[in-house]
Amino acid sequence: MQKVIIPHQNILIKLHELQLELCKKINSTLKAGEFCQPCVPLFISVNDIDLDGVFEGIFLGELNSDGETFFIDVEITFKNKKQEQKLLLAAIKRKDGESKTKISLNQDDFSSLTTGLQKSIKVFRLCEMEFLEEGNSKKWTVKSEKWIKIR
Repeated sequence: MQKVIIPHQNILIKLHELQLELCKKINSTLKAGEFCQPCVPLFISVNDIDLDGVFEGIFLGELNSDGETFFIDVEITFKNKKQEQKLLLAAIKRKDGESKTKISLNQDDFSSLTTGLQKSIKVFRLCEMEFLEEGNSKKWTVKSEKWIKIR
């Protein structure tokens, strides 16, 4: 089981649009046999966070990359503490396995993608999810959820 935060649908729609544009830009630079794969579902893992506090804010930061995966930095604040997390957007893959290509993220090229993206998440689902593999099918399943609204 994994504890995750899933933003409200309005933010998910914007994040999905960002994913598509990001992959479109990345795919135009990749070698044959490589492709940009959007991460689905979009969530923020909070397994390593003590969730006993009251959420004060969830803030989306800059679009970043380690060369193979692309993510948005996220800051989660509770009373008297902050946690840094990542919201994974996409990864470079090869048809025959993991990619060897690394893409350097030039903020000027990608900053327009985050224009219009709400920087604060006020409504979200706090979920326990499980990754299931059934034959050739792999998917995340929500086992429990609780809607949270930050005031």
